Amino acid sequence: PSRLVSAVPSALTPQGAADFARYFFEVLDAAYNTGDTSTLEAISAPGCKVCDRYISSVKSAYGAGEMFMAGETVVRFAEAPAYTAPVAEVDIVVDFPKVDKRAADGSVAQVAAASKGDRGRMSLTSATGRWQLQEFVLQVP
Repeated sequence: PSRLVSAVPSALTPQGAADFARYFFEVLDAAYNTGDTSTLEAISAPGCKVCDRYISSVKSAYGAGEMFMAGETVVRFAEAPAYTAPVAEVDIVVDFPKVDKRAADGSVAQVAAASKGDRGRMSLTSATGRWQLQEFVLQVP
């Protein structure tokens, strides 16, 4: 499945940072559902380890003839309390969908269960004049 991704938020403000956090998950969903990581790569800051893991996971699976089938990640809350250029910290609450990784023959190779109400913090940078993800950490309940 493929869906349209909204325009990248460009306002370098706390609200723009929160909008970017929502946008990031749209892009991540699209990458996993299509195998195309180009937009995900463009919005990932150099050295973003979690970004590199997401990109590598998608490229590895699709390169091996596998694919992902996933629903939509729902961002229930995203707020950047303050923005001190070039870094913004965004507090988030997200619902992650169930994700099936399908082998090349179509069989289910791996399943990641859905989860609701996961809390985390995203570190964004605007050092290049546009938002990019630097780091994303989920809090362990």
